[in-house]
Amino acid sequence: MPSKTLAQTQWIAIMTDQSDEYDFFVSYARADNASDGSGPGWVEQFVNALLDEHRRFTGGRSLRPFFDRHDISNFASWESEIFHKGLTRSRLFLAFLSPAYFASEVCRKEWKAWIDQEIATHILGSGTAPVYFVEVPGFVSKPMLSEQDVARKVAELSGLTGSLDRFLADVAPVMKEARRRQIVSWVHDSGVRPFYNAGVLHLQQADLHGTLRKLAEDLDTRVEDARRAADSVSTVPPYNRNFTGRLDELLQLRRMLKDDRTGVVCGVAGLGGIGKTELAYTYAHAFAGVYPGGRFHIPCDGQSSLCQAVLTLGDHFRDRISDEERMHPDAHFAAITRCLRHRLSELGSILLVLDNVTDTNLLWQQQTDDLTALGPHLHLLATTRLLPPTAADWLTLGELSEDEALAMLEKF
Repeated sequence: MPSKTLAQTQWIAIMTDQSDEYDFFVSYARADNASDGSGPGWVEQFVNALLDEHRRFTGGRSLRPFFDRHDISNFASWESEIFHKGLTRSRLFLAFLSPAYFASEVCRKEWKAWIDQEIATHILGSGTAPVYFVEVPGFVSKPMLSEQDVARKVAELSGLTGSLDRFLADVAPVMKEARRRQIVSWVHDSGVRPFYNAGVLHLQQADLHGTLRKLAEDLDTRVEDARRAADSVSTVPPYNRNFTGRLDELLQLRRMLKDDRTGVVCGVAGLGGIGKTELAYTYAHAFAGVYPGGRFHIPCDGQSSLCQAVLTLGDHFRDRISDEERMHPDAHFAAITRCLRHRLSELGSILLVLDNVTDTNLLWQQQTDDLTALGPHLHLLATTRLLPPTAADWLTLGELSEDEALAMLEKF
């Protein structure tokens, strides 16, 4: 069994497609599953105990994990044996984080690929539920160190020598995302005692039983919520799976587009070719579950009237708009807003992507009021190369960092 000083975190990231072959994917460092010869390794014992607990909670229903026990020697074998056969076909992600995990290039690759899966299945940032945690100084405990400093501790524990610049640049984003997924608040609020220190017998403790029982109870609800996300109507162009980086920006857009005020308008500005449109499309795809009323693409190139631009939605609502209404722009626009209001009432929030605004007059309040009057659950997300009319609710993109650019090239 590995040393008790190693940090171990386990949590489930909920994924959603009912047709997926595996219920969860086990991501772990092979060194953490070393066996003393008397039985399965520590990770395998935990997975087996989790499966047993789930069967008890559900009256005998079994989960099917993807749990590869072989060493992966290169990227090609990882891609064929792990990525395509397991990770992209799983609806859950069980990650055993430790210094050995962070030090493993394969584990970091799995973590990053899982984020892409969350985007592809419409649950970015909202699909995680912590299961267990064993504290490591500096990672979540006070005083909490920077991701770079924790990465240096990982390198020290793993016996890495030489220049660490590349290693630190690769590990720090994974640690940042781990922290962002509410592990800290869960650790301090739950009072759960360490599983790792007590071994598999600790699975009998009531606190862990309660955590796993809640996970089992929530699972079907989460799957149903995600199914509704997949059913969200969209005229936004398909998600580009080669899109990478910009995770911070995607989550920032989600914070900006909130349902707590009337007139939710925000946008993305920046030079041509910088990724504004792809970011807006990816946002619409990643957060489909937030918009059960639909996500609609409105081309705005050359338009100076928002009402005129919105008339392109008329084709989508053709069965609800009369020929007579179509003959008059004001009546046509009123009919479209009537359809939007009906969808908001019957289904829920709607996103309108105002793509490539070339006249910022289109975004002034006098024009957007015609749509935001429908209420706080109608969100407008605009992209433009121009200076936005206001600075408060706009995200200005710069170039990708070198690491993000390399990640994009790797995808291609």
